[in-house]
Amino acid sequence: MGSSMIIVDQKKLSEFKKNNCKEESKKRIANSDWSVLPDVNITNKSEFESYRSQLRNLIINPVEDPIFPAEPNPIWSK
Repeated sequence: MGSSMIIVDQKKLSEFKKNNCKEESKKRIANSDWSVLPDVNITNKSEFESYRSQLRNLIINPVEDPIFPAEPNPIWSK
């Protein structure tokens, strides 16, 4: 049997990876929307704001191999 050769369009691959970065960032922001609502009483709201800011940056400036920030654990007010 002969071997097959796969030709990869590097530009399309780059666009695909960057689009995945944007979509994953959007999903993570949507999953953390609750954290910035005014009636949510967590003491580390600023950590969530920073987390979401980093994700917005990846939406605006997507990269091929993103390192996503870790989502903070909520610390609930008493």
